[in-house]
This record gives sequence, structure tokens and C-alpha cells, in this order.
Amino acid sequence: MYDINSTLLNYLNRCFVVMQMCIDDKNQLDFLTSAKQKINNNKMKIFKPTELQIFDNIAWVKDTKLAKEFQEICCLLGFKKISNNPEFQNQYYFPMEKLYDDLGFKFGFMYLAENTQHPNHTIDKNELYFIISGTADWYYNNQSHDKVSAGNIIFNPLNIEQGVKSGHTPLLCLYFNWS
Repeated sequence: MYDINSTLLNYLNRCFVVMQMCIDDKNQLDFLTSAKQKINNNKMKIFKPTELQIFDNIAWVKDTKLAKEFQEICCLLGFKKISNNPEFQNQYYFPMEKLYDDLGFKFGFMYLAENTQHPNHTIDKNELYFIISGTADWYYNNQSHDKVSAGNIIFNPLNIEQGVKSGHTPLLCLYFNWS
């Protein structure tokens, strides 16, 4: 029998290893180390895979080994639309924190189809994004931007205005939000 919980936890731990090698900020690394411990020390709730096929172009998510591994589990996770607002078309997320009792932070996966704009917004939490696959322009305060690609880590401090536009392939991220 396929154990989605173990498969997902193993996948997260592989992401943590890569992220810990890439982060050089002590506070971000301390948060990530703590998050990894909490996730591994708390039992993931059993959930039934949904087998929803929402990504017509998930095959494009293949530019890293982690992205290829994600293809094996993504359709079982039950991604949700970020919003029914047309401004958020082709944008999905899977909130992993729903699978745990209170961890003290939110985390999950975010998917933007190719050439998709995630509108500018401000959030009252710190955010850390690990780009698993794809490329994007990450905008800050409606002006400056960073070009990001698979393997990059993006940190957004609380209360900064941000937006993102995926490139010519889908963008897949693992995200964390905390105070």
C-alpha cells in the first residue's frame, strides 16, 4: 500500500537538507531548523489522497530532481485554488499545516502556471520560499524585483509588499509563514 504520509515527510526532509545548505542568515536557519524538528516530532494526520488532476502542465515541473519527485505525489495532495477571484487564475496551494496540530507556523506548496501573475500583496508574517521548479520575477514594493529559479531561497520580511510572476514554465515553491 502506498503511504502518502511517509512519502510526503521524506520529501519534505529532502527539501530541508537543500534549504539548510542554501540559507546563510542565522535567524532564517534557526527558524528552518526549528520547523524541521517540529514537523518531524509531530505526527502527521492521516489523510486520504484525493487524486485530483488539476495541473495540465505538471509534466513541465521537471528541472530539478526534487521537482521530478514532486510529480509522483502532487496529484494526491488535493491542491486548492488560491482564490476564486479571476485575478488568481491558475494558482494553487496545498496548506501542509492542516496535516498537523498547531506547529506555530504555516507551510505548504504553492503552484503558479506558466506566465501567471500573483498580485502584489502585503502579509503580516515573515515568509520563506524555496523554489523547487521554474523561474519567476519576484517584485517588492511594486518596483524592484529579483529573478529567481529552482534552488533559490526567497525571504520576505513581514509587512513588505510583494508579488510574483512565473516565467515560461510553472513555478513550484515550498513556503513557510511565521511571526
